[in-house]
Parts: sequence; C-alpha cells; structure tokens
Amino acid sequence: MISLAKILHDEELCGCLELDLLDTYKGSIDLLDFWRGTLSFRRLILAYRGLPRESRLMQKLGKDKARWGQTEHFLCDQLDLLNKLVWLSCAIAKAGGVPDSFFNKPPDLITRPGEEEAAKPEIKFGNAEDIKQLFGG
Repeated sequence: MISLAKILHDEELCGCLELDLLDTYKGSIDLLDFWRGTLSFRRLILAYRGLPRESRLMQKLGKDKARWGQTEHFLCDQLDLLNKLVWLSCAIAKAGGVPDSFFNKPPDLITRPGEEEAAKPEIKFGNAEDIKQLFGG
C-alpha cells in the first residue's frame, strides 16, 4: 500500500482520497478536517485502509483488480464453475456421433480485470447435416 504521506503530497491522488472518504463514510470523514486539525492522522490512516477496492484512489493507484469488487469476482467464479459443469455433463452424456475433439478442452475462463485477453477462436456455424450428426441422428 502506498504511504498516506505520498498521497497527501500528490494533488490528483489527494483529490481522489477526499472524494472517496466523502462517498465511503457518507460525509462523516472529511479530508479537510485533517488540515483543520480536527481529524487525527491515525483516524485518517484507518479510513484510508478501509476504502473499498472499487474506490477512485485504488483505481488511480493502478490496481487493475479494483475494477471489480468481491461480488463480481465471486459471480465470475460461479459462472466459470457452471460452464465447466455443463461441459462435463455434456462430455459424460455425449452421443456416439459427437467427435471426441469437441470434449478435449474445457471452456475458457472469463477474463478478469488486469489479465490479458485470450485470443478468441473463430466461430464456425455448421449446416443441418452437422447438427443432425451432433445429436446422433
């Protein structure tokens, strides 16, 4: 975590901190109170450490994971698990006409903030005969 002293000496970061404190603590903690002498440095440190990952300051500090909160990461993990479960269920219950190459690779995980995007494969649409073969017809 970057030191609070460095944040207070940077005008842009200090502005982000001020807005985050007002938003997060519903106006009960104001950075101007620190400069007025009515907010202790200890309390300001505690408020800074309590800022959510989605705050402006965390995003400005370059924390790519700050774009998503815990809820978004949790939902993404659940969706990845559901995709794998569907893939596994299809692989177990596959009909004889489906090529084994279809089941060789599980679905790709959803890209999280801060990760590089994987190259998207080209999607090819089959004709009616391919679909009929897929379902064992």
